[in-house]
Amino acid sequence: MSILSWNCRGLGNLRTVNALKRAMNKQAPICVFLMETKLTTEQLNNMKQNWNYNQGLVVSSEGLSGGLALLWKPDTQMDRFCTVIHRCGFVDLGYTGSPFTWSRNHPTEGRIHIWLDRALATPAWKSLFQGASIHHISMSTSDHSMHAVYLPTVRPCHSPHRRPFRFEAMWLRDPRCVEVVQEASLEGLSKPNGSQITNYLDSCKARLSS
Repeated sequence: MSILSWNCRGLGNLRTVNALKRAMNKQAPICVFLMETKLTTEQLNNMKQNWNYNQGLVVSSEGLSGGLALLWKPDTQMDRFCTVIHRCGFVDLGYTGSPFTWSRNHPTEGRIHIWLDRALATPAWKSLFQGASIHHISMSTSDHSMHAVYLPTVRPCHSPHRRPFRFEAMWLRDPRCVEVVQEASLEGLSKPNGSQITNYLDSCKARLSS
């Protein structure tokens, strides 16, 4: 499975178009993203009718600059992409800020705003990073928004005022010490979850400190 992305610097000549067709046939991507097509929406829509990748989204150029296209084959390839998202259990993380991630002024269509980007994650990732959020940040120097992922602050689970556990030498003089350690070992090793050595040490600490 592959995705093609190319700043083609204009699709107005046959040589570039043929090079694109050869790449699509050889790589067989699930979708193709083209930048700087330098074609209007109408021009590119007419051109792609003769391609295998004739479905998708097109953004018109501004005169002789710009122009975007995200293309895929009818049904088959994009269906596979959607199937991967479904099988992996990806969910949309949503966003904070403007709903659009790309914008540009167009001489005839006015200001164009498009939501090009999304952030996906598995439920396991969301559970691990609860409270994570995606922010769209507008940039004055680019047509594209910056994306920031804010992760929750992980706080230590122990109290900062609690003294760390240390083995006391005086415990060795207690005849019950060996028995306590053996019982803690059996208890720790019998726990179904977590690391055996960690469970063993936690049980020892709890019994010796009580």
